[in-house]
Amino acid sequence: MSEPRETYYQLVLIWIRDAAMFGEYLSQLPPIVAKYGGAADRIFQPIGVSGDALTLPHAVNFVHYDDQESYRRFGEDPDFRQIEPLRSGSIDMLAFEGWLTRANPTSDGFDDRTYAIDLEFSDKTSQPSHEDTGRGVEVEYVLRVDTGSVVSGRTPHQVRIAYSAGTNGDATPETSTASTIRITAKPQTLAP
Repeated sequence: MSEPRETYYQLVLIWIRDAAMFGEYLSQLPPIVAKYGGAADRIFQPIGVSGDALTLPHAVNFVHYDDQESYRRFGEDPDFRQIEPLRSGSIDMLAFEGWLTRANPTSDGFDDRTYAIDLEFSDKTSQPSHEDTGRGVEVEYVLRVDTGSVVSGRTPHQVRIAYSAGTNGDATPETSTASTIRITAKPQTLAP
């Protein structure tokens, strides 16, 4: 009997250096990534970042693959390898991969949301924040990071994606500390 497959997720922070080249990469990517169950769950337009460890990314994507093995095979796919220079030549990126410990996606009021994407780093005083924080803030996803980029000499242990509704909503209660980097973002509608 085989092991059950668990969907593998990736949060990608993107800084675009060459928009035309990146657009060419994106136009060729869908049929390749689809072979591995790859698809976007959320695309965000960042509007703020806390702390000085990061500059504001141009985009943040939250994507998934069928499982960890599919993600690995995607990276080795000859068609992907052929277009990868378009990506590496057009953007800088940080990526964090792993499994969800919480998933509560909804679409009600989607366009009016403000998101807080927290990169949470372990230290002796920080605790995982899986729960809703009240005041109209809903935790949509919590990603337990398996592997990922290094930010200021550390890799986050989890990523928490939460939102509040309304144009004046605040998904960013003041909880940013030395153990958290927060990106505030608006959601983008996914292409059909």
